[in-house]
Amino acid sequence: MLTRRHFLTGAAWGLLSGAFSFHSPQALARIICPDFGQLRFGVIADLHTTVQGKDSLLMSAHSLRCLKESIAALNRHPDLDLVIVAGDLLYDGEWENAAVVKKNLDRLQAPYFVVPGNHDYVPKNKQRRRSGYSYMTIDEFVTFFQGHGIDSSDRRYWAHTVRPGVRLIGLDSCLPQEDTRGGRVSARQLKWLNHQLCCYPNTLHIIILHHNVIRWSSNEQRGRPAEWYCIDNDLELRNLLTRHTKTATIVISGHRHIGLHSRRINGVSYFTMPSINSYPMSYTLFSLSRQAVSWESIPVAICRDIHKKAKENLLGACEIGGQWLPGGTGCGSELLDFYENIAGRNGNYSLTRV
Repeated sequence: MLTRRHFLTGAAWGLLSGAFSFHSPQALARIICPDFGQLRFGVIADLHTTVQGKDSLLMSAHSLRCLKESIAALNRHPDLDLVIVAGDLLYDGEWENAAVVKKNLDRLQAPYFVVPGNHDYVPKNKQRRRSGYSYMTIDEFVTFFQGHGIDSSDRRYWAHTVRPGVRLIGLDSCLPQEDTRGGRVSARQLKWLNHQLCCYPNTLHIIILHHNVIRWSSNEQRGRPAEWYCIDNDLELRNLLTRHTKTATIVISGHRHIGLHSRRINGVSYFTMPSINSYPMSYTLFSLSRQAVSWESIPVAICRDIHKKAKENLLGACEIGGQWLPGGTGCGSELLDFYENIAGRNGNYSLTRV
């Protein structure tokens, strides 16, 4: 049966295909697309859920509560069409935490779609493995969340039509055989992605991967302490997407644990999502139509003292010597401005067609 949720998905693609004038540097080619009304979807990222933990930069003692509150908030939006979960669902690949996460995500009233993050499988470094837990491989993680974007193939990446004219593409940017927090999109995936975009020329694609494709601060440039927030082959992936700007128009990532940041490059809109488990502890709502894409980043509904403690823990990590923090070496107000990005919490792009 075709539900309203599935029917509405067809609209989203036209929204972005009309988003940029053909006469601008960030132009999209004009495409005939259906009028889909509005597509509304939520995004949560970097849950890092653990049934036992202590608060630090990650608010581990409150991670499960943050997840439950985020799900409850998303369920209060009856017109929500889908939810994207942008990786790092687990603290460090524990089966016990995976069971708890899935049990709670299954309470979402809208369908949800998952990509793996670098904390969603057994750590290569044995010192990170905690006693009392059993650990899953990345392939076991993918099998465990099969049906949520992930299909029955052996691939860790996937494509799913959510409505006529709109598809989600989930990429795997993880490197489970390496002791690294960094990522890469394999050559095999790039070839597959190019094929997907070529085969669906009249379709909007929302592309999701855990690691970022944009280096948002100077401290993430190559050779700097926080370079691992971005995939190694970011230029290669961005160049591929630039060749498909009429169909590959939104890219959503997690991993960064900063307030929502966005940037347009050559007609593609890149977004990085805040974590629900570290400051500023927020989830995001998107609304797409043929005329505009808008977003609102909303703090998790948990008491002020916990939000305050999360901020204090962020500042404390910086002052201790957290040069790896993506805001650079500055602490205090400089770091908070970058993490909070108040101006970027709410926004919209005009997608008026010409």
